[in-house]
Amino acid sequence: MINFLICFFPVFGNIHGHTSYSDGSGTPRDAYEFAKFHNLNFYGLTDHSHHLDENEWQNTIFWADSFNNTGFVAICGQEVGKLNYFGHINVYGKNLNEVIPEKCWYNLDSLYDYIYRKDLFGVFNHPWENHFKNFKFKEKYEDFICGIEIMNKDSVYEKACIKALSKGWKLGFIASQDNHEMNWGIERNKRGRILQTAFIVDSLSRENIFKALRERKTYAFELFPDQDTIFAELKVDDSISGKYVLKNSPLIRVNLNVRAKIPFIKIFIFIDSLPDSIFVYSSQIQIQREYHISEGKHFVFAKLIQADFDRVWISPVFLLIKNKFIIYPSITSEQDMRLNLQNKNMAVFSINGSKIRFPEKVHRGILFIKKDKKRQKIVLIK
Repeated sequence: MINFLICFFPVFGNIHGHTSYSDGSGTPRDAYEFAKFHNLNFYGLTDHSHHLDENEWQNTIFWADSFNNTGFVAICGQEVGKLNYFGHINVYGKNLNEVIPEKCWYNLDSLYDYIYRKDLFGVFNHPWENHFKNFKFKEKYEDFICGIEIMNKDSVYEKACIKALSKGWKLGFIASQDNHEMNWGIERNKRGRILQTAFIVDSLSRENIFKALRERKTYAFELFPDQDTIFAELKVDDSISGKYVLKNSPLIRVNLNVRAKIPFIKIFIFIDSLPDSIFVYSSQIQIQREYHISEGKHFVFAKLIQADFDRVWISPVFLLIKNKFIIYPSITSEQDMRLNLQNKNMAVFSINGSKIRFPEKVHRGILFIKKDKKRQKIVLIK
């Protein structure tokens, strides 16, 4: 059994759906009633702000509050933006008490500023090519843009997610059904899978769902068969997904604990954009890997594939490595090297004549070498 931090557990649902108040079907009452009947832990409506009038928005809030109870969390937000301008961002928060103003539908900076001033938070939706000004990073708003859809219906946006993370955004992964028909929370994509997002909480409440989203404590997965719920936890050292970790050592320990009914066949541990792939065959995964990474900012996340090809992405842990003693030798190409054990405690190898030492217990890892402002990868194998 997976051991999360004391009293923390995952809850499952969908936070992107529509009604006839924008380009969907039915009413907010229909949607929440349907999702609750189908045993989702939470459901979020996000009708398009440019379709909503104020009465419709207040009615959405009313029904969300009416269905929000100890057994089910009803969430309401707004999907903001015109696709031909900057894309779509889902906006949530307890201070979202009006239809978001028209200037935010067309201007990304205006929307960022509105979210910031109202203390709301947002999720990048279906991040198509060059949307959101090519993910230009805005440090002022990094605590207010908290998530990104890594899956939406039939599309996977892994490359876009890595791009956004590489630009500096700290984002949790979201899987969205983007419901437009009267199948809120149980819609299947073309592969027959139901997309779900898990939030890690200490109790089921709207406040805690919002807190988990703001803290990036999420993972995104495909559900099939319907009973094959995935339970997942990623830690870097002792820090779970969403945490920002400051370290003065280049050594990190990645711990991955995952279980489901269908066995997993492959694991990818991403250090920034570079994956370390591991072949497995088990319905319960408990592994640890050690990596040496360069000084600077990094993100670490995991992707797993099941035997029936369902996928799960676990949100990143964010790192800042500060160590003036890390050596960056000059190299000319990516290369594999075998460690030459010199004594019982240390392993020594050379790159272009520069000797580097690592603890003997390091069995496999990735060392990032900086050269001309670019990263090059060296795989260490003992």
